[in-house]
Amino acid sequence: MICAPVRSPFGFGHHKGARHLCGGFCFDSPRLRLGIPCTPFANTPHTAAQPRKAPMDTTFSHIKAVFCDIDGTLLTSQHTVSPRTVAAIRALRERGVLFGLCTGRDAHATEAMYELWGIEGLVDVLVGCGGAEVIDRAHDINELSYPLPGETIARICKHMADLPATPVCPRDGVFYVPESNACVEHLSRVDGVPYQVVDFAEFLREPQPKVMFTMAPR
Repeated sequence: MICAPVRSPFGFGHHKGARHLCGGFCFDSPRLRLGIPCTPFANTPHTAAQPRKAPMDTTFSHIKAVFCDIDGTLLTSQHTVSPRTVAAIRALRERGVLFGLCTGRDAHATEAMYELWGIEGLVDVLVGCGGAEVIDRAHDINELSYPLPGETIARICKHMADLPATPVCPRDGVFYVPESNACVEHLSRVDGVPYQVVDFAEFLREPQPKVMFTMAPR
């Protein structure tokens, strides 16, 4: 697992302080708390003070897989994967370390973005919808676990009714929504996922992997 200085989620703001990102969690002192060697990026102020590290094959030989979030982690603020990140993923896999994605996004919609992001053929395992979906193409695994009952989603929507928020249910690479508006169109465009307006009462007769809400910032 590689530790690096953390930036604000979703690409906003600037990093201040000395926190580090270790497997998606922030720690003030990852070495002290986890005993994991920390290798900062070369363009950080920490570099000069760091002793030379052992080769990756030696230091990280016990690591079997690395999982990465997408938004605010894998993607830049321009919603792309940088060449440097792609090179790091390739370096991991060349050393026999599996690379996976773990995201709140719909798994099928995420797979459709691999080519655009430049990571086609580099993702071994994908965990989508916050853990509800697991896809491992190499072993023909495509599982959906613990979907939300439709009546539960309906109750959540009722609870959110006082807010100017639109419910969105991602499934099989499509955003299902009860109406179209600027927020839905923006979400669809940014995530690269088509949306479809449906009768939500009828749609919720079946369990769904996830529900989320989109609204304009205030």
